[in-house]
Amino acid sequence: MDGPGMETDAGLAEALTDNVIVTPGDVICRSAGFVRGHGTFVREAMLVASVAGVVHRVNRVVSVRPVGSRYVGEVGDVVVGRVTEVAAKRWRVDVRGRQDAVLLLSGLHMGEGTQRRMTAEDQLGMRKHLQEGDLVCADVHTFFSDGGMSLHARSAQYGKLQNGCAVSVPPFLIQRLAAHFVTLPCGVDIVVGMNGVIWVAESVSDEELEAAAAAEEAAARAGSSSSSSSFAATHRSRGLSSAAKASLRRRVAAEREVTAEARRRVARVRACIAALGWALLAVTPAHIMALYSSAEAAGTPLVSLSDPAVMAELVRGLGEEEEEDEDEDESGAAAAAGADAEFDSASVPAPVVKVAAAL
Repeated sequence: MDGPGMETDAGLAEALTDNVIVTPGDVICRSAGFVRGHGTFVREAMLVASVAGVVHRVNRVVSVRPVGSRYVGEVGDVVVGRVTEVAAKRWRVDVRGRQDAVLLLSGLHMGEGTQRRMTAEDQLGMRKHLQEGDLVCADVHTFFSDGGMSLHARSAQYGKLQNGCAVSVPPFLIQRLAAHFVTLPCGVDIVVGMNGVIWVAESVSDEELEAAAAAEEAAARAGSSSSSSSFAATHRSRGLSSAAKASLRRRVAAEREVTAEARRRVARVRACIAALGWALLAVTPAHIMALYSSAEAAGTPLVSLSDPAVMAELVRGLGEEEEEDEDEDESGAAAAAGADAEFDSASVPAPVVKVAAAL
């Protein structure tokens, strides 16, 4: 039985990095030299898929991520979830996993610029920060003995999400990025959650941040500021630090009024993400902007982006562009290899070249 385009060991190592889709019974590779992971088993010295999904390789461990599986987190993952319950000293958050995650009160950034011990008054006012139905961004901090996830949102860039929208795609379409907080060239911010939930909102410009910082500084001088305003004003005098800037950016995004044009951009980005999820393509900032630019160039109305026929046409164009890029890369690599070969043969003495040719 042949695998999905993996006949040789040389082609195998390269193919396993390309997110190959397999079905139960497909041969993935030879078992020699590889370690069996989840979703695979060994039969006749071959590694075979036991579920339908995407082949995933980490060093020598080969596994298959099921298409319809729930999110299985890893420590450090950025996730976007919805609060389902306010309990004692904790919130329960739906992160599309096998069970709800837990966000402890001590693990939430309060926006005051200081780290302090939580008191009974903080427990009574938990709903002032997060309540049922709120969207929150956090990272996976640790795991409990029963497999439950503990979230952490102590950084200023994490916390409650407001004035935007969320879109869900299958978790296996999300790739690990250098930064999961991305500002797209179209003026839209996205938070790419590893659990398949992506937050889309209008970007906050530097001019808005400067205006907000100036207003808080003026209020602080008038003696009517809160501790958070004093903190932001103090940092503004030295230049905003990254933590103060992230906290101020989140506050401005929550309090400002979103214009109609910004809503259209956010809705268009959301539709592009939904189209990638519908076509089972990797959801990356590059793919999102490629679809966004294609829809803008074609003059596609916003209401038409939810039409499956329109989505299929946009995705087909994206696939053709990727194939052209791959062909250009291959031709460039072949030319470079040819140049290297000429250089090597020219630099090797003639007798050695003749012996090598005879062998």
